[in-house]
Amino acid sequence: MENRKVTQRFYTTKDAATYLGLAPRTLQKYRVDGSGPKFRKLRGHSFYDVADLDAWVESAEKTAITFDKR
Repeated sequence: MENRKVTQRFYTTKDAATYLGLAPRTLQKYRVDGSGPKFRKLRGHSFYDVADLDAWVESAEKTAITFDKR
């Protein structure tokens, strides 16, 4: 029998918040106002796909702005 590592694809709000470094309440607020990552509802619970969490972080990436000092 093969030993294969099982990776979790979907996270609960609490686990997704930990993954993102946020408080669960912050992630809930983002979900309500539509500014957070994609999520799925199943039987009244919210679940986040890891790929969607990563995509959300990447979409929020900003580049540094430099100012010319004259």
